Amino acid sequence: MASFQAVRVILVIAMLIAPSMTALMLYQQFHQMLIITILVAVLSCISGILLSVHIDDATELFIVIVQAVIFMSASIYKQINGIKK
Repeated sequence: MASFQAVRVILVIAMLIAPSMTALMLYQQFHQMLIITILVAVLSCISGILLSVHIDDATELFIVIVQAVIFMSASIYKQINGIKK
């Protein structure tokens, strides 16, 4: 049981960090980063909950998976469009 607690703590930390890192990678101005962070967090939570209900598995896992997909998509977008920071 302690290992499940440790995994859940790591997932919660990922849920806190991933949206802000996505926004930080794309924008420099604080208000733009704040808006993108909120949008990524809300989108990933709703999508993760829907996936979790559909597949009938752990909700936190799917939220983090959606956040990882968004982060990787933003990273690819940044590389393709040559966004400098």
